[in-house]
Amino acid sequence: MSKDEAAAPPEEVEKPSKFDSIAKVVTLTIAVFGVAQYVYDRVDARSNDKKSRSISYIEQYANADMLEARHTLADFWSRQQGLVGVFRNTSVTQRTYGALLDASVFRNDLDGGIQPALLKVDSFYTQVGFCRSSGLCEAKLLDAYFCETAQKYGFVYGPFYERISDRTGDTSVGRELQAYAGECHSKG
Repeated sequence: MSKDEAAAPPEEVEKPSKFDSIAKVVTLTIAVFGVAQYVYDRVDARSNDKKSRSISYIEQYANADMLEARHTLADFWSRQQGLVGVFRNTSVTQRTYGALLDASVFRNDLDGGIQPALLKVDSFYTQVGFCRSSGLCEAKLLDAYFCETAQKYGFVYGPFYERISDRTGDTSVGRELQAYAGECHSKG
C-alpha cells in the first residue's frame, strides 16, 4: 500500500435517504396489516365453515329420512297410550321406565317396527356428536337446537338401544346419542 492510499479518507458509505426509510416503514406497516387481515379472514372463514356445517345438520334433521324416522317413533308412541298416560302423570326414574317397557313393550316384541327408525336417529346423533366434539361444527349452535331433544331421546330410547345392542352384540348402538346428550348438557 502506498502512502497516498493509506492517507486517503475512507470511502463514504451512502446513507439511506429519508424517503427510503419512510418507504420501508410504510411497506412494513402494510405487510403487518396484511398479515393481520389474512389471519382474521382465515379465522372468520373457519367460523363460517363451522356455522355452515352446523346449519346443514339442522337442515338434515328436517329432511325426508329423518322426518320418516321421527314419524315412525311418534306413531309407535301413539299406539302405547297406556304408557304415555303413565309418563304424563308421573315422573319416572330410568329404572322404573325400563321395568315398564319390559312389562309391556318388550315382553310383546312391540318395538321391532321402530328399530330402523332408532338406528337412523342414532346414526344422525353420531354424526352431530362427532362434528361437535371434533370442533368442525359450532357447538353452541348445535346444542341450542339439538341438546334438549338428544337428552329426551337418550332417556326415552336408551332401553330400546340396549335391547338392540343385546340382540346384535353391537355395543356402540345408542352410545353416541348418550354421549352427545351428556356433553351438551354439561356445557349448557
